[in-house]
Amino acid sequence: MREAAGPERRGARRLLRRGAVMLGDFVLRALVLALVWWAISEGQREAAGFGAVMVLLAVAVSFALAPGSTFALRPLGFAQFVPFFLWQSLRGGFDVVRRAVDPRMPLSPTVISYPLRLQGRVPRVAMALTLSLMPGTLAVRIHGQENLIRIHVLDDQLPVTAAMAALENRLAAAFGQRLDAGSPS
Repeated sequence: MREAAGPERRGARRLLRRGAVMLGDFVLRALVLALVWWAISEGQREAAGFGAVMVLLAVAVSFALAPGSTFALRPLGFAQFVPFFLWQSLRGGFDVVRRAVDPRMPLSPTVISYPLRLQGRVPRVAMALTLSLMPGTLAVRIHGQENLIRIHVLDDQLPVTAAMAALENRLAAAFGQRLDAGSPS
């Protein structure tokens, strides 16, 4: 009897851990989607009931499309990433406006390849989406087999490699990954 209790307990612990991860995943998705709904509805209280239903529906669809996380966000790393993301988004927006209204702004477009150190699809896609909001850059393609991301750059004199390394370091902290020391900096 006693020998059977060991594997049963381990199985129960594994099941509890998996349930806790799924609950955390549900809560995170619901919070993010609720924040998006709040922004779209401009915080109108009248939209809260409909928004709650839509958020739950969107979470259900997100679980159907991407069932479980194979990654875990680290709260401290994610909290440090958010201001970085917001600042880079603002800089990117201002850069686009400046280039649109000032014909003297340099334009020397090129496509570069950056060696990725992040592991996993979700962190890499997060990197591609975020770098598209940074000044003068747009993600073109992620080459998974070669661990490369191709980036369209508006000006080949921009310090893109340093910006990419900073972004990758922030995302690594947010996703709890350790990056190789011998990689881009």
